Amino acid sequence: MTRLNACTAKHPAVSIARILLVALFAALPCLRIATADPDWLSGYNNRVILSIDQGDITSDLTNFPVLVYLSKASGVSSSDVSFVFDHLASDANRKKIAVAVGDDQTECYVEIEKWDDANEEAWLWVKVPEISSSGSTTLCLYFDRRRQANTAHVGDPNSTAAEKVWDASFRYVSHMQDDPDSSHTRDSTSYDHDGTKAGPGEPALTTSGTTGAAQAFDGGNDEINSSGSIGVIFNNARSVSAWVKSDRNAPLENYLMGWGSGFANALFAILMYNDGRWGVDGFGGLNAWHSEHIPTTDWSHIFVTYDGSQVEFYLNNVRSGTGWAHSFSTIDSPVKIGNIITWNGSRWDGVIDELRISNVARSPAWIQAAYGSQVDDLLDYGTRQVLAGEGILLRVE
Repeated sequence: MTRLNACTAKHPAVSIARILLVALFAALPCLRIATADPDWLSGYNNRVILSIDQGDITSDLTNFPVLVYLSKASGVSSSDVSFVFDHLASDANRKKIAVAVGDDQTECYVEIEKWDDANEEAWLWVKVPEISSSGSTTLCLYFDRRRQANTAHVGDPNSTAAEKVWDASFRYVSHMQDDPDSSHTRDSTSYDHDGTKAGPGEPALTTSGTTGAAQAFDGGNDEINSSGSIGVIFNNARSVSAWVKSDRNAPLENYLMGWGSGFANALFAILMYNDGRWGVDGFGGLNAWHSEHIPTTDWSHIFVTYDGSQVEFYLNNVRSGTGWAHSFSTIDSPVKIGNIITWNGSRWDGVIDELRISNVARSPAWIQAAYGSQVDDLLDYGTRQVLAGEGILLRVE
């Protein structure tokens, strides 16, 4: 027999309903009663806990963009989080979500790269203020189709909320999707250096990117040009990263991207050489190569950092070479993707996704976390939790 306490006696109808609710859900094998969290984010009745193990973070990171991939097989343990789509029920409800840090009250900014309710997949970029190397980092993804869209913190590319995911050090971020049409791509940062293609479908959109869509360059006349100078000059630190898949490793050089105003003005270009090696060309004094090859059969993640004197290369999170630079000019220019400035040969033949340019030299810890996040091997996903009322938290398993 259930005993009634003072609270029960004071509110008998509510309390009896609470008792019946607990008894009902306790009888269902797919639900478990858990202690309610007093810091549950107001306005949401559903959430899932996301965690980053400190073993994957070698030093503390700040303002780090984490990929939250929602699907039937997400994260380190390939967890099924399709219940998010089952609850929200349509693409139109995609912004009725929130991501909060461990105190459950501090919301993070979220960019929705793609939301596909029909196929139950979504790619979200979340700006996490701090990721610890000394303890696990916890995030909470909230969702509730009954509330209003959370446009203050969640948005599509080019929205104010989405642009806040990328701090001022990111000078150019492209998810390499057609936006707003087949002749353009979007820069996700607030600098709005949006890209213009050589023509409609040049390069062509492909749905087989690493995160959603990507751009397929044919090695002919395909290229993408940023609008305006990107604000990264040659004698300053910088980082460039991208996912690439080359369709050619001979006999020509294969230029991924570059900026500058030609050979005489310290071009900084990333390319794959004609024997499959890759490196950096800078015609003001930098020419760095190493023996690692970019395979033509699969995606590769390349990361290049330059601290003002030395270039470091990472291929699929493995430090794979260094190079030394001489003096550069201070030219600031647009970026050209799939080609290099004032040069019409050796265009990229292959696919490019997630191109990012920063005006800082990223640390090894940053590079490791970026790679782990983008291969969906950084986050652990918990089970669905439902706040049923009266402080009752039901964990759906």
